[in-house]
Amino acid sequence: MQPMVNPYLDANCKLDDLTQKVNMICDKMSTLDELSKKIYTFDRTVQNLFKTVEKVSKRVDDVEQGMNFINEKFEDVKRDVSDVKGACAGIREDTDFANDAIFRLQKDLDELEFVRKAAKELRETHFGISEQFPKEVNDKRKELWPHFQETRRQRKKAFFKRDRLFIEGVEYCPSKKDDEKRDDYVPRRQYNQQDNLNISRERNSPDDVVNGFGRKLLEYCKSNKVFILNGRVGQDVNAKPTSRNNSVIDYIICTSHFLQFVSNFEIETNQKQWYDKDCNKAKKELRKSQRLYKHYGSNIFKERLRQSEIYFKKVMDDNIKKLNVDMSDNMNKLKNKNPKEFWKLFNKGRQREKSNISIGTLKPVLAEELEQRISDRIPTKTKQSTSWSMSLWKGWAENRNCNPITGFEEFTCEPVDPETASIKELDFWLSRFIMETRRKDGSPYPPNTLLNISAGIQRHLRENKRSEINLLQKNSVDFPTFQKSLDTRMKEVTSAGLGPFYRRPVVKLGLKTSGKPKFSAQVVGVKKLSTYIKTMFDLAGIDHTDRNISNHSGKVTCVTTLYDKGFDNAAVTSRSGHRSNAVETYKRQSVEMNDRISKYLQPPLPRSEVKVEENKENEQSVLIRM
Repeated sequence: MQPMVNPYLDANCKLDDLTQKVNMICDKMSTLDELSKKIYTFDRTVQNLFKTVEKVSKRVDDVEQGMNFINEKFEDVKRDVSDVKGACAGIREDTDFANDAIFRLQKDLDELEFVRKAAKELRETHFGISEQFPKEVNDKRKELWPHFQETRRQRKKAFFKRDRLFIEGVEYCPSKKDDEKRDDYVPRRQYNQQDNLNISRERNSPDDVVNGFGRKLLEYCKSNKVFILNGRVGQDVNAKPTSRNNSVIDYIICTSHFLQFVSNFEIETNQKQWYDKDCNKAKKELRKSQRLYKHYGSNIFKERLRQSEIYFKKVMDDNIKKLNVDMSDNMNKLKNKNPKEFWKLFNKGRQREKSNISIGTLKPVLAEELEQRISDRIPTKTKQSTSWSMSLWKGWAENRNCNPITGFEEFTCEPVDPETASIKELDFWLSRFIMETRRKDGSPYPPNTLLNISAGIQRHLRENKRSEINLLQKNSVDFPTFQKSLDTRMKEVTSAGLGPFYRRPVVKLGLKTSGKPKFSAQVVGVKKLSTYIKTMFDLAGIDHTDRNISNHSGKVTCVTTLYDKGFDNAAVTSRSGHRSNAVETYKRQSVEMNDRISKYLQPPLPRSEVKVEENKENEQSVLIRM
């Protein structure tokens, strides 16, 4: 028997399966929707990332440029950091040294305090411990000791700190009436001298501060029996301050015997007009930098001190310049409006000097003595040169006047004394003179001699009250013909071979034509000759470093060589051209002569054995000392 199948049950199962599948499909569809949304969001995120990457790339480029700039600055900062590290190391060393010093000082103070406390145990014994002070401190403590005892009797707290006495925590100072205003240490006879001159025994003082320096000054006055004139004599009876308008640091001190010679005593207030608050502030900063550098001594404070000095000087210079400008403007205004105030301001601070020379001490100078002294100021050789030039002029003038050609010139008579001629006449005759003058043998003078003759005539004219004469002035308006004539004559003489005889070589032209160097008509200059001398040294292999090599070196070598070879002065001067004994200054000892002198002056050397061997290669004898 077959079982029966319910068709409705199978349909329901299938529907359930289909429903489950549809639900699964719907779930997957919703999942796909979510994925599509995520994909869309992801797409937008990627686009944003692209934009961000572009911005970041631009920013990276900017950062790279910044890094290049930072690297450049980093090198500078690195050097500065190394300098700072070095300065810090110096400060650290100074600090370590200071700490060691402080530690040693503290250790010494601790030991001193331990000894002081242990001194109490020695009471009622024959032993004791006390601190040793210098003599000045001990003397001051002895003076203050009665005040210390009196204070202790009054049951007040008192103690010494070296030479200073403190009562109830306040430093005790003796009354000024005893220590400053009255000179109780002065003997009675000196008081009589003071009273006779109407000089007060009490001294006024605007400075109320008492310190160690003031006490030392009083001790000096007491020990040497001298007086302080400040606040007591002349116009300083009311006692003016000498520093910063509130203290006295400058004193005049003298003995009682010198008081009769004191007529007046006054302290002037000479405050600088340009010194203002800025200068005072810069000065305080400079003093502070000086103290810091003195205390620490490092490079940082040294640099600070240098900057402070520069700033202080700059402020002072600026203020002085400003004051000078204001003063100049003020004087320009007063010059025309108020001349009286102008001269008062101009002469402010000036004092007329009174001559204290008596008439009896003045020695009168006669006219003849005055002329002689004026004449003696001129060197002898200059006088001789001037006299020789004028003798040439007078000889030429006399001969020229005897020549009939002179009668047909513009000026028919040549003046023997040129100081009587006019400028135009001098220009006319000097141009002829410089062209016609000759030696006695008829040969022309060299160019330098012609120039010296012109200078001698000029000196003669100026000495004879013709100071306006200037023959050798370049492009002169008064003597154009003479200057052209002098230049022409010097060139003619030079071309004739009487001047410098060195000619410029024309190497290429000579070698092409005859194979030998030729020389042009152009004269070689002095500077070019100096170059030739140095070139000759180089070609000869002689080192001229740090040596003054010039054209004169050749003459010196020539003269020295002739002297070394035994020639006399006449032979040497005939070759060198010297006219005086100046050639003898070139007598110098040669190296060989110095070597010989040195050998003769040496003591004899001990010789144990002397052997002389023949050197076959060089064919010389060699002395061997054993």
